[in-house]
Amino acid sequence: MRKKIHFRKKIITWQIVLFAIFVAALFPLINRTVHRIVRDTLEENTSNLIDAIDDAFSEKEMIELLKQQEFFSFYRMSILNDKGELIYDSHLSRLLGSNFEALTPTKHPEVEEALKEGIGYAISYSNLFKGRFAYVAERFTFRGKTYILRTAFPFAQLQELIHNFELGFLFFSFLVLLFFNTIIWFIFSRFTRPISTIIEAVAPYQRGEMEEIPEITLPSKAAPDDEFTRLAQTLNSLSGRIKEQITSITAERNEKEAILQSLGEGVIAVDGEMRIRYINSIGSKMLGMPRRELLGEEFPSGRGKVSEPLIERARQLLITCSEQEAILTDSLALGEEKKVYIDLIAAPKGKGSGAIIVLQDKSSHYKVLEMGKDFVANASHELRTPITIIKGFAETLQDMPEMSREMLDEITEKIVRNCERMDNLVKNLLTLADIENIPESRFKDCDLVTLAENCRHMLRSVYTGAQVDIEKTEEEMTISADGDILELAVINLLDNAAKYSKAPAHITIRLSSLKDDEAKIEISDKGMGIPPEDLENIFGRFYTVDKTHSRRLGGAGLGLSIVKNIIDKHEGLISATSTLGEGTTFTIILPRTRHSRS
Repeated sequence: MRKKIHFRKKIITWQIVLFAIFVAALFPLINRTVHRIVRDTLEENTSNLIDAIDDAFSEKEMIELLKQQEFFSFYRMSILNDKGELIYDSHLSRLLGSNFEALTPTKHPEVEEALKEGIGYAISYSNLFKGRFAYVAERFTFRGKTYILRTAFPFAQLQELIHNFELGFLFFSFLVLLFFNTIIWFIFSRFTRPISTIIEAVAPYQRGEMEEIPEITLPSKAAPDDEFTRLAQTLNSLSGRIKEQITSITAERNEKEAILQSLGEGVIAVDGEMRIRYINSIGSKMLGMPRRELLGEEFPSGRGKVSEPLIERARQLLITCSEQEAILTDSLALGEEKKVYIDLIAAPKGKGSGAIIVLQDKSSHYKVLEMGKDFVANASHELRTPITIIKGFAETLQDMPEMSREMLDEITEKIVRNCERMDNLVKNLLTLADIENIPESRFKDCDLVTLAENCRHMLRSVYTGAQVDIEKTEEEMTISADGDILELAVINLLDNAAKYSKAPAHITIRLSSLKDDEAKIEISDKGMGIPPEDLENIFGRFYTVDKTHSRRLGGAGLGLSIVKNIIDKHEGLISATSTLGEGTTFTIILPRTRHSRS
């Protein structure tokens, strides 16, 4: 991967590139500028020579003065007349000696230019010296005559001068570039130090080493109104808002998670590739697989698992729901003996984004319906029996108006007894309905010892010969309860114990405390006992062990069902043990503090 260039390096690099372009564009001008400077210098020196020889009195003296200047001025000097004829040449006369002839006609562009313009300049090749020279010719007047002073400067020296100047220019440019780059580097280092501080502060969060964005603190040298200070303050403010948003999103997510976890239904969400993105604990239990093994994985096939029918049905419903983009429902019954009824509801999340399925266990609903049917059947049966008896005796009275007094009293007694039985049945049904709707405000501190004493007195007012013993481990045993209905439960148990025992009944109430802040009530008798096959059904509604005996005593099979509902309402447990011919013991365990209340 290509390494990223630092911001300051980018600035310096671009500055060097721009400076190089500027120098490259300026470099051709340097050559022309130096040539211009050299030409001006040569022309100025030529003019100075003319001024130096202007004081001569004759042409010969003028040439002598010129000879004196040739070692201080130029490589070569010549004097020509107005016709372009050579009068004197510093090198040619010396080289040719006696062969040199004055008034030698010459043709040079700079001379022709000087005759026309007053001054001329040209660069040309010298056959005599085998090299290029820069020539300057200037016209001047001496003693009324026109002359041309022609000077020559070796072009090689001129080129060397230009080359040295160019090297000097490049070196100077390099120094300037180095100087300014150094200054810019330090300036950028100073200005970007706060940015580096900000990056170093945020980097651990970006690398995942910190869970929260840290607060950015700039050096104390930073001005309060500095742009970087304001940037740091802005980032800190954004960091605070991000923290608040993350906290809010996390709280919202946890709240939704808690809501979904608390539901009694299984909730499963899949994406477009049928990978499970969410599943609550109820959903994982229904599928029969651990939640951690399902999250992020493809929806299971269900082969070889107990819940295979449910998994396959749910999978197919999710696929169909995603394809049709419509809400679909289905139902499923599992098991043979103990049926489990499950409703499936699938809804699409959006085009190609998956679906959500809800698994509802409707077993309790179906069970309630069955119980309702059984209850109606049993209640109608129990009510029909006394009504039929009353109707039969009423018809007998109607058909036999002159029956004996003894028979009339017997029939009337049976009618009254069956009316009382119906009255008790209706009261018990109303009691059951009342127990289901007990408000929380009725639960208060209740002393079990006092409650047991009250129940003993009430029982002995009906069964005067009954012996009721109370055994307790504490003088006071307080729990949170509805004293009235809990007293009804204990009375029902005592009443059953007395009914199904030979007179005089012998009953024992034991009160004790258990660990985990619980209280235990045991009610034992020495009666006829309950067959083992009936023990698990005695708390069912309208269930009676000995129907003939129960009907004779006015029982409808609701007493123990009422007791069970009362104990359930108090978040307790009730159980029974019995031996035929020896007696029965009912055990009640109650929490001293209600969980729903706390």
